[in-house]
Amino acid sequence: MIRTTRAALDLAAVTHTGIAGKQNEDRLSVSSYRVSQNDPTLSVFAIVLDGIGGDRAGEVAAEMAVEAISHVMDQPDTRRPLESLENAIQVTSEAIASKGEEDVRRLGMGTTVSWTIIAA
Repeated sequence: MIRTTRAALDLAAVTHTGIAGKQNEDRLSVSSYRVSQNDPTLSVFAIVLDGIGGDRAGEVAAEMAVEAISHVMDQPDTRRPLESLENAIQVTSEAIASKGEEDVRRLGMGTTVSWTIIAA
């Protein structure tokens, strides 16, 4: 997929911290792409993550995941976006678990992930 500067859709996003006193562990990324050099079909990739673990660094896990997954999807040779996305999620999950084991305060940190690819 090839990143573009103009999305095929108008998009907006908002997050909410939830229960008073909690920090916001939500992360999101929205990117626009053309399918390939030969296929000008525009698509939008949106990913939403919500860190889990509260005081166990859920926000760290969500940030790690949004950065890693977005980086994979930004690669111009992503010919099979679903396979690339699944691999990125697996690798990121392992990295989050490893990072959590390095510091007892982060043990058990994690994140949810939801994503969509919309072709216009």
